[in-house]
Amino acid sequence: PKAVIISTGDELVPVSEKPLLHQIRRSNIYGIKNSLNEWGLEADLEHLPDDKEKMLAIISQLLKDYELLVFTGGVSKGKFDYLPDVLEELKVEKHFHKIQQRPGKPFWFGTSANNNKIFALPGNPVSSFVCVYMYLQYWLKKSLNVEPETLYVALKKDVQFTPDLVYFLEAAVESHADGTLVADPIAGNGSGDFANLVKTDGFLILPQNKNQFFANEVYPFVPYRRKW
Repeated sequence: PKAVIISTGDELVPVSEKPLLHQIRRSNIYGIKNSLNEWGLEADLEHLPDDKEKMLAIISQLLKDYELLVFTGGVSKGKFDYLPDVLEELKVEKHFHKIQQRPGKPFWFGTSANNNKIFALPGNPVSSFVCVYMYLQYWLKKSLNVEPETLYVALKKDVQFTPDLVYFLEAAVESHADGTLVADPIAGNGSGDFANLVKTDGFLILPQNKNQFFANEVYPFVPYRRKW
């Protein structure tokens, strides 16, 4: 599909600029673009201001020009998070908004009348990254009739997670002599800690309705880096 990745928010500045105290660099779009490139999908880049009327005009045109729209930011409960309302005004059908998971809970997905696919990702970089690999990658493979494969790994150490949510836990993978893959969880400093992803190879999927996970138990793993 012809794709575009759209960042949102007046607090974002180009990566070449030094942010002020109230600003952050516009980095998410490059991580998403690189992932899509790895899967054979080119994408253009756009940015939206925190102005509802301008958002309506820009997104209206993007829906005419692109088949796949990937937004990052603007889908939570912030004062200027207009994106869900704007998409509704543009007659985009919302299939769901918010998932019982961490990180990435505010994820929004919908389809336009012309069958454009709209993935509206959370603004925090780790949340955005998780949703790209869990949902956008899955949709792309299913659209190409490529059956997604599930990789399983063993936990290296005990993990406790008390919220009643699916937990996507960053982990580094080790290959052992007995042929098993073992995941060493490396928890970062929340969904804004993009740098922690450099230390890890993917996400463990720890299920909901459970708060204790023990060493040697086996769980699904979604890799974003293959080193084995």
